[in-house]
Amino acid sequence: MKARRCFARHFEARGEDGAALRKAIQIAKAVEFSVVVTDGHASVTVRGDDVTFADAQEALRQLAEIGAQRWPGERPDMQFARAFEASPELAKRAHRRPAPATSFPFPAARKAVSFQPVMVGGDALLEVDDDSPSAYEQLLGLVAQQRREGETEAQTFERVYRENPRLAARERLQNRPTASSPGRQ
Repeated sequence: MKARRCFARHFEARGEDGAALRKAIQIAKAVEFSVVVTDGHASVTVRGDDVTFADAQEALRQLAEIGAQRWPGERPDMQFARAFEASPELAKRAHRRPAPATSFPFPAARKAVSFQPVMVGGDALLEVDDDSPSAYEQLLGLVAQQRREGETEAQTFERVYRENPRLAARERLQNRPTASSPGRQ
């Protein structure tokens, strides 16, 4: 449930980040993309072009062979680079230049994944299913551990706050005022 609420909170955010996420999801939904696995070989279809990984690997192997045959005195990376430049048809099979709408598959295509966003609103947006103590609670724990003789709790808190800038920054972020926070009297 934690992941769903987190996704919903970011998806429904009213700032630039929320708008960017919604736009990215719309772009992802619009791309034609399918992965078919048969006999251990994956075939990917992106915008109607079939790309077989086995075909690309074979082209890479052939380019390496051509480079080793034509330029035996060169380093292997230079052999491959020269073969890549000299054989444009093999290079095209070995490497697809990414286009703005190109999608790349995950390394292993096991099963189709479906994401269903869960709409959460109101106070539920602020709920977090996290059992870890807040930054403020962690600071109070450090104060209890590090309090020196003759030092007040406020002095210890101030020292611990200064000595732990990342924890202090997290505490400020977690406890910053929001639009629904009560105003100061």
